[in-house]
Amino acid sequence: MIKTVIIDDMLQNCKLVSSILKQEGNDSVFYTNSNEALEYIKTLNNPVMIIMDWVMPELSGIEICRILRETQSEYPIYIILFTARTTTKDLTEGFDAGANDFVKKPFSKNELKARYDAGIRILKLEEKLIEQRKVVEKSLDIIRKDVNAGKIVQQKMLPPQPFEFKEYHFSYFFHPSLYLSGDFLDYFILDENNIGFYFADVAGHGASSAFITIILKNYISNFISGYKSQSNKYALDPAYVISEVNRKLINENLGKHLVMIYGIINTENNTLTYSNGGQFPPLFIADKNNNVQTEIIKGMSVGLFKGAKYFSKIVVLPEKFKLLIYSDGIIELFRKKDDIETIIEKLKRITAKNTSSITELQDKFKLDNCENLVDDVTIMKISKGEL
Repeated sequence: MIKTVIIDDMLQNCKLVSSILKQEGNDSVFYTNSNEALEYIKTLNNPVMIIMDWVMPELSGIEICRILRETQSEYPIYIILFTARTTTKDLTEGFDAGANDFVKKPFSKNELKARYDAGIRILKLEEKLIEQRKVVEKSLDIIRKDVNAGKIVQQKMLPPQPFEFKEYHFSYFFHPSLYLSGDFLDYFILDENNIGFYFADVAGHGASSAFITIILKNYISNFISGYKSQSNKYALDPAYVISEVNRKLINENLGKHLVMIYGIINTENNTLTYSNGGQFPPLFIADKNNNVQTEIIKGMSVGLFKGAKYFSKIVVLPEKFKLLIYSDGIIELFRKKDDIETIIEKLKRITAKNTSSITELQDKFKLDNCENLVDDVTIMKISKGEL
């Protein structure tokens, strides 16, 4: 509700303006003391229309304008000044102080009504915008709470770290560019000789991509359950797993695709069997002498093309090794300065020099302050033995 306040040190002027507005069905309050009027206006939690004289003995109209404009108010204030001053310099001074309009003295009743009505229309529009902003802010608050809950759920879905199985060590760094991430990873024991893992990056960021990671985890969990219940051995076949994820995503028609690596480490033979669904950068494998090889087989993104073919490859791992998988968010950290070939060489050098925890990698990439990431950044490290 818009409040109208009239301020003039001449009581008869206040009454005259008030009566004109009353004839049009507009209520108002008036003050002959500008200090008292200012204190009253400061208490209002409404849009305010102020009609006041320029020259007054306590505070002038110009001074009140400046005070109100310097005060942060949630609600809009529209100010009309009565004045006999009509020079460009005077009007400029009034506008600079914060006045919205002027009525020349002596004033015309019709002019006052017209300028008043114009100001009221503006205040009503601003009031409507304020109400709309409140609705939006309330909705955003609900979304923030939901997203925060989603973030907690996603974090709880990640595997424990560091994780050890026999001589094999697993750890990771995971940081979304937004509240929720399109990156995801997991590792899991299948039997006494096989441990599986996958590393995925859903196209895009935020909630929609994060929901796909939940669906992906459900898909993989079904393969794990099938293997452990001895109903099938699909979980040991990386190419089959990725092919099935591809088929399911397309059938679900979710409008999202992803890239992923799915791998099985056989601890008896110290081998890695893996399949690639469009993941890049490649796998980086370093031996005890810090010789680094990149390992990649071609594969299409998952969830885009029906009938896409995926293949498995077996890699004999060094007796002692470290294997690092980077999401493409790492590439964005270097892209401004380097081309892809240079970035891959840098990653090889970083992989070779890394000898301890995932925290060391975090420091290498300066990821301790991740406020302005262009993309989600995830790193998985798998190692065997002390290097």
